[in-house]
Amino acid sequence: MLPAALAKLEGITTRGYTFLRDDLSESRYSFADLVAAASDRGRCLRGLGRRPGDRLALVLPENEEFVLTFLGAVTAGIIPVPMYPPLGIGALDSYLRTALGIVARADAQTLVTSDHVAPAFAGVADRIRIVTLGELRAAPRDTDAPPTVTPDDVCFLQFTSGSTMDPKGVVVTHGNVAANAHAIMVDCIGGDLQAECGVTWLPLYHDMGLIGHVLAPLFGGGAVVFIPTLVFMKRPSIWMRTIHRYRGAVTFAPNFAFALAARRATSSGVRELDLSCLRIVGCGAEPINAATLRHFGEVFAPAGLDPRAIMPCYGMAETTLAVSFDTWGAPMRTE
Repeated sequence: MLPAALAKLEGITTRGYTFLRDDLSESRYSFADLVAAASDRGRCLRGLGRRPGDRLALVLPENEEFVLTFLGAVTAGIIPVPMYPPLGIGALDSYLRTALGIVARADAQTLVTSDHVAPAFAGVADRIRIVTLGELRAAPRDTDAPPTVTPDDVCFLQFTSGSTMDPKGVVVTHGNVAANAHAIMVDCIGGDLQAECGVTWLPLYHDMGLIGHVLAPLFGGGAVVFIPTLVFMKRPSIWMRTIHRYRGAVTFAPNFAFALAARRATSSGVRELDLSCLRIVGCGAEPINAATLRHFGEVFAPAGLDPRAIMPCYGMAETTLAVSFDTWGAPMRTE
């Protein structure tokens, strides 16, 4: 179970999670630091009156704050409900309708958000309690012992993207997370997880980012570097540059990202990279175009990218995350 996985990481100070800020400065947490900070965040949530079994909506664009608050809620027995943040004031009314629909279906009584996003919810404060990160950090620390969880207990509520219909809620149990994490980290990725580093720019309110790059690595004790999603969208080259800098071995992304990274790459920029460290480059979350992946491999081959690292995969929120992976170490092929 996730709390048990976190407990095993309490004494590890040599590896953990690194969160890059918009200016690419670092905020580093060893696993020991991460567990301590998440536990403190959970005590703050309990200090605000949240209790085991309560549903807690999260609208937190910052990776660091999202991970600490999500894990804090889980350690306190509170059920987090990740939600995507508003993308701009132009579509705010539509966003709030969707957000309140998720809140209602999840039966969440409280929403935690960052101080700069909170004003977007000012008009609906009578329908759900809005708590800012500043208020959360200042809350009294509850001293009750954390609850014991079983595989059948709910870990979090995951909502589908809503790209083709209204978002649908999926109940993800602790057993679901543990089983899918083992399938991803052991059966599909393999390797020496404790010696490798993952790199991601994926939004963490989405299952591929949350389960694939936050939760699953906790079960294997693997380090991860998190790039802000908007930084990647503005500067796609930062993805491969971060892999080069931190010697990333594993990364996953949707098909469009591979097309974008290849299109924006320059021959001089590629020559500055060493991507021989990449063991798995997973592509999923949307329809995969074989030509896109082949072109990506050709563009970054001069940087030492092994074409056998490119791994098509498939998953969906209704199955926690992963469903199938291509064979590791085998060339991508089409029929």
